Amino acid sequence: MIALATYEEGNILETRKSLEVLPYDLLLNITQNLTIQDVCALQLTCKSLYDFSVTRPVYRHLALCLLRRCRALPLTGFQCLSDLSTEQLISAVKKATRLELDWLQRTPRRCFNSAYATRNDATPNWYTIINAPADEEIDWLSPVTTDYTLCATKSGKVICWDIRANTCTAQWDPGNSWELWKCRVQFDTRTVYFTMAKLLSKLTDSRTMEFILMKLEFPSEACSSKESAQPVFTKLTTFRTAGSVINIFLLDPSSRLLSAFIWLPTSKSIGLFVLPDWDLPEYVFVDTTVECASHANWSCILYKDHVVVHTEDSEMAVQHFYPLPILKRHAQPVENEKMFTPRVSGQLPPISSVSARFVFPSPVPPAGDVKSDASSFAHSDHAIDIPSIETSVPNPFPPSTWLPDSAHFVRQWWPTLPIVPKLSCTVILFADHDQETHKTKYVLAQHYFRVPLTGGLPRTQPPSPVATLHVAPRNQAGQADDHSDGSWHSGASSASTLIDDSTDVGNKLDETEEQEASIRVWYVSEPFEVACTFDLEETDEGTIGVHPRPLMAVDFGHACWVEYMRDQELDENEAAEPFREKRRLRLVSFPPIIYDEDEALGKESFLKKKSNETEGVVRTLEIPHELDLDKADTLNIEQSHGTVIISTKDGKIFILCYE
Repeated sequence: MIALATYEEGNILETRKSLEVLPYDLLLNITQNLTIQDVCALQLTCKSLYDFSVTRPVYRHLALCLLRRCRALPLTGFQCLSDLSTEQLISAVKKATRLELDWLQRTPRRCFNSAYATRNDATPNWYTIINAPADEEIDWLSPVTTDYTLCATKSGKVICWDIRANTCTAQWDPGNSWELWKCRVQFDTRTVYFTMAKLLSKLTDSRTMEFILMKLEFPSEACSSKESAQPVFTKLTTFRTAGSVINIFLLDPSSRLLSAFIWLPTSKSIGLFVLPDWDLPEYVFVDTTVECASHANWSCILYKDHVVVHTEDSEMAVQHFYPLPILKRHAQPVENEKMFTPRVSGQLPPISSVSARFVFPSPVPPAGDVKSDASSFAHSDHAIDIPSIETSVPNPFPPSTWLPDSAHFVRQWWPTLPIVPKLSCTVILFADHDQETHKTKYVLAQHYFRVPLTGGLPRTQPPSPVATLHVAPRNQAGQADDHSDGSWHSGASSASTLIDDSTDVGNKLDETEEQEASIRVWYVSEPFEVACTFDLEETDEGTIGVHPRPLMAVDFGHACWVEYMRDQELDENEAAEPFREKRRLRLVSFPPIIYDEDEALGKESFLKKKSNETEGVVRTLEIPHELDLDKADTLNIEQSHGTVIISTKDGKIFILCYE
């Protein structure tokens, strides 16, 4: 036995010595097949492997894995990944990993070491309370970095608030009746871009809106002067739109590209409005001929040099592609900047389109039970079968009953790496209103999608029915004829064929293979009742109406909301008393994305297991006793630091930190 032990110990020592003399590049290649838990275990073996495994390339790859799963790193201020020291990078990767794994397994707990947490008299706290702007009602609120929040008030002001000093550090007031519509943070330039909107005419036939595009620039950390260290508001441009604007999109601030969707009542289709360069007095306004279906959800994305119209209905998602060179051919001059309203130049059907069907979870009912409706899905404790190509699973929440109450589209705008695939996330709150009780119950659906919907990006779902890209040959005007189609293959030459008129598109498409595409949906399927805040708004008839706004916020893979909790008090000799409504703060972390190569290597076994689930586990978050959820007015969630931000009607902003 002693000899055997000595022999085995000798083998271990020999193996360790062999690892010690391996080239660095070979060791780095090995660690790229390991999880962070494996890397931490490797650090415990010997000093040489420890020294290797705490180097920057090892943790840069682990950061890449997190970013590919849409998990942001907990950076402070306007930091980029290149700004971090190796020690800071290691700390950020470990914290992000703990947050991801813990939130998938248990209820988030109070965090006392967050970048947001206050430290009074060297005593840490897990939440911060700052003041809201005095004598103002907050209409919209979002963190900019760990140092600032940006809010828009119902009087039209935009205010930048210093979290550390608890004071207003910059303010811009365009006057009454202005609303903030869109906001985007550019970390590399330390700038926030946002659009303000004002309704000029409410008549359906001549509905006109005016927009102001602004930027808020933050000084570099090198600025030492107190005056120069203040952020500065700057007006970039103003423009008008004609028709009912669905949304505004800041596609690319670096190239000054902006777009908007406008409903065209005459054709009942979507109008695409584009400022190819907001510094120039020209615009594009075309009728896409894409039907504006009721209850559809719309978003706009820039993919390379294509403006992509992304739309979702109850069964599928569709993306319509418009190359910028073709859109610019339809540019029109702004003739009179003060009184001018844009005009539709004509119809421009999509140059190409691609679709993907949603994959709905299929409940496995108990033996002898053939029910497969939303109720059995919500309460089934059985395993979920993922449908195959041949299996058609109906939508568990059909649009005849469950209507989309609000849709949230999330983009990857945090600091990342160039090789990280760009994904987007959709979270939709579906509502079912009871006409007798006038109560509304809700369910939540979430999915990821990419641009284009087909192609070699992460597999977020099993195979499903084939999606094809329909490409119509263009005439000399750059418009599409509608009598031919083909399938599209995601290759380097495909994008160029959409721009080069001399290319024989039809012949190229005949030589390609059809791509499979589907989008897997995750749910919170147990109905709940989300709390709403009620905004007063003037109707087209001139009366004052009440618009309910759900207290819900989303981030990649996460959703947070304020929910009514019902306690039914019973007496032995009496029937049930009426419900007494209370509120609680709820959070769900949806299953993560797993890539094909990760699955092939057997990496992240826990995450792989979670990714096969279809139901998010809802948790109740602890809140401080000072926070009265009955007074909650706005809600935000910031996943990188595990933070929930709530403003209240009594002029307070709570920043709650969880781990």
